[in-house]
Amino acid sequence: MYLIHKQMENTDSQNKAILKALQNNDRLTPWDILNNFGSLRASARIYDLRAMGHPVKTEMVKIGKKRVARYFLQN
Repeated sequence: MYLIHKQMENTDSQNKAILKALQNNDRLTPWDILNNFGSLRASARIYDLRAMGHPVKTEMVKIGKKRVARYFLQN
């Protein structure tokens, strides 16, 4: 995982950092995106990346008793 400054200045820098992590085959949950990239709106960042043409896929995983989305790039 990549620990990035928690208060990134704008969504563009968050998008770039999240994309870099996904390109390195990381699988990210909204919690990962909040903790590592400072974004409270993980789904909005993923939407942005998809709108740019990146093949970001979603899988639902169980963490503890909760089901959460986990994002990854389709190879």
